[in-house]
Amino acid sequence: MSWSQAEGPRLLELVTRRQAWQFRVLPVRFDPSELMLATTSIHLRRALRFATNVIGSRLLDFFEYWV
Repeated sequence: MSWSQAEGPRLLELVTRRQAWQFRVLPVRFDPSELMLATTSIHLRRALRFATNVIGSRLLDFFEYWV
């Protein structure tokens, strides 16, 4: 089991159910250098804006957990 598979459930905590529905975004996989999100082409602009403004700051907290 890789690190990203072991942390899968914790990655889902980055986005609430309401946010996932509202912004049509779902964390799929995390590698040490990137977070892969799933969305639709119709909602890509909104999902990217959400990912950079909201999830980006939450990732800093996620990384502090491992330091």
